[in-house]
Amino acid sequence: MKLAIVSQCETFSYGIKYFIDNESDIDLDSEDIFLNIDECISHAKKHHPHILLIDMYGSLKSKFDIASKLESIKSLDIKVVIITEHYHKQFFKRLLKNNCWGFVNKELKATEIIMIIRSVFYGQIVICKELSDQFIKFNELQRITDKELNIINLISQEKTNKEIAKILNYAPSTVEYYVTNIINKLSVQTRFGAVSKAKDLNLL
Repeated sequence: MKLAIVSQCETFSYGIKYFIDNESDIDLDSEDIFLNIDECISHAKKHHPHILLIDMYGSLKSKFDIASKLESIKSLDIKVVIITEHYHKQFFKRLLKNNCWGFVNKELKATEIIMIIRSVFYGQIVICKELSDQFIKFNELQRITDKELNIINLISQEKTNKEIAKILNYAPSTVEYYVTNIINKLSVQTRFGAVSKAKDLNLL
């Protein structure tokens, strides 16, 4: 398996290389390590590595720019593993369209990244636990409305449904409806379970 790496952090790239040098099935030479995506893509068009490991650095805009550049090698059947710190829905959608099979972050050990590279080579789509947790949290955040957030905040202040109805000028039955929705959406059993889960999700 032939690998190429793009990262502005040479320490990271050569750290990975140090571990890969002990792997008989992965080939990574010094000339397969790049500081920018343009050089790597030019190299990939000539040498067709099996896997590109790309450190997505910079702002979200620069990450989208890198994702767009991957379109030029999409037809070469080169699988891409992305290193990124945060889940972003539109960004991940773009990457998946451009042959990205692996999503990891730098918190992983080099040996874990190598295992993911190997899994991607054999046709598995892999996302590390930290990013998948962010994905789950993102989807839970998306499901909670502003009105429900307001009610969770009041519950966290130990307000009763009756008090919340008075503060928000809602009918008590409306507050009960929202509280039930919140409990169901957050997969908890009680109002205070909802507050605890909301805190875990950084909603409060």
